[in-house]
Amino acid sequence: MATSEPKALAATLVGITLSSSFVSANLSLSYLAVPSLLLPAPQQSATTSSANAATPSPNLARQWRYIYDRAMPVAIAGSLMSSASFIYAALQLTDIHPAQRNLLIAAGAIVVCVVPYTRALMQPTNSLLMERAAMADAGKDASEEDVTEVGMSKTWGLRGYRTEELLNRWGTLNYGRSAIQSIGIACAIAALLW
Repeated sequence: MATSEPKALAATLVGITLSSSFVSANLSLSYLAVPSLLLPAPQQSATTSSANAATPSPNLARQWRYIYDRAMPVAIAGSLMSSASFIYAALQLTDIHPAQRNLLIAAGAIVVCVVPYTRALMQPTNSLLMERAAMADAGKDASEEDVTEVGMSKTWGLRGYRTEELLNRWGTLNYGRSAIQSIGIACAIAALLW
């Protein structure tokens, strides 16, 4: 990118910084937070540990919702601001920089694709985790013959998946959101280096 376009350069760097923050936060959630929530109880050894988390399923859903409720507004704002930065940078470029302009427009369009990705692919899992958290908040108890996992009735079953499995699914799908933002970052960096 031409150094004669300082506004475009600054906006591109702001967009890259915001998108990089989004990627870092999402990778942290998927790689650090979700596995931490799913740690087995301390008395289980590595050879005898079960797939069940030490925390009861209703509390797992509540803990996930706590993280989700705080991260969601930041993620949405960051995506929109990075997209706006890339688009602004593209609009600052003159007609002699069509390749850079197209790359920045692509970056701006790509980074907001996390919203439809979340709506289309993650929403079913999010909804079930939210339902389970609401059930825990309500303090609903299930009778023993109607329990498939501790604290969760059979009627709440992606439907039939345990809360731990839903959290693992969410963490895996969340990697996709990081990948989308990374593609946008790559387009913006290519515009800088072109």
